[in-house]
Amino acid sequence: MPEVKLMTPLFDGGMYNRTGRRMRAVFIKEVADGTTTYRLWRKDGKPEIEYPRCDNDRYILHVEVNSYLIPLRMTEFQMIDNCGYLPAVNELYGSKEGRVAFFNELRERDGWNQPTSVSEAMKREEEVITRLGSQPERWVASISKQLSSHVKFYLQSEKNGGLTHPDYVGACVLNKLDECMKLSEAHQEYIQKEKEKIAAEEAEKRHREAEEINAKAKQEIEAAVKIIREGGRLNNDRIDYRVGDVGHNEPIVLFLMRRYKVGVPLRTQGWICSKLANVTIKDGRCDGLQYYKAKGAACSQRFFDCMNELVQKVIQEEAK
Repeated sequence: MPEVKLMTPLFDGGMYNRTGRRMRAVFIKEVADGTTTYRLWRKDGKPEIEYPRCDNDRYILHVEVNSYLIPLRMTEFQMIDNCGYLPAVNELYGSKEGRVAFFNELRERDGWNQPTSVSEAMKREEEVITRLGSQPERWVASISKQLSSHVKFYLQSEKNGGLTHPDYVGACVLNKLDECMKLSEAHQEYIQKEKEKIAAEEAEKRHREAEEINAKAKQEIEAAVKIIREGGRLNNDRIDYRVGDVGHNEPIVLFLMRRYKVGVPLRTQGWICSKLANVTIKDGRCDGLQYYKAKGAACSQRFFDCMNELVQKVIQEEAK
């Protein structure tokens, strides 16, 4: 019967296990290289891998460090493959390039027998990978390298006071989990301040952009109002403006009608947006217009009433 114990995982639901919740763990084996020894475990119960490639590809490996179980992010099958692939390639072919050359030559040489030859070569390769990848000293080297990388990240965070993310795995290896929690709080405060700083910079940028856009719109509006007062041709160009953080884009004639509270039917609004090209103002009234014709579309007769009302309101505003 395998050894089953209640063990404390370093992480619970992807987060540091602050509460110390324990789980049922199954002891797998111990690996050593004469200097370093690691005890390996897995979760008990339902397999973690939905589609395993073999029996030893069902559970994530955990290494016991300072009474915690640290996930190694790989199954036993993956560990064997990770530890054994390059040594197997070097033993069988001399190098990765040699492997490519070997299989290319195999395909050219065997022709129709290629599937059988490749299958046999792959089977031999898998056997060597399993043999070399199962050697305990290779596991120790792989685990040590992974843990050392985490220690490096933790020490970096410790050095800069939490500006970079503190690594709980590295902290566990160094037995500094309490210190890591403090660094994590400092890191979260730093991240929050950075977010606020970025948000403020973006808000300031949007404010400047809005001021520039609205300044240009103001010039275009003043020029249009001047044409209405003094007469001339007013092109129904679209203007951009901002109200708060909301951007707007509409034909200037319709914009002015809204500003001067001219009642415009929805259908006429649609015609102004899609058909009106320009309007000519003469002697305080709408003297003519140009519009885009499509499929025999007629001119909006209601538009003249709305435009004349706009002209009068603009002129009356100047007289006040």
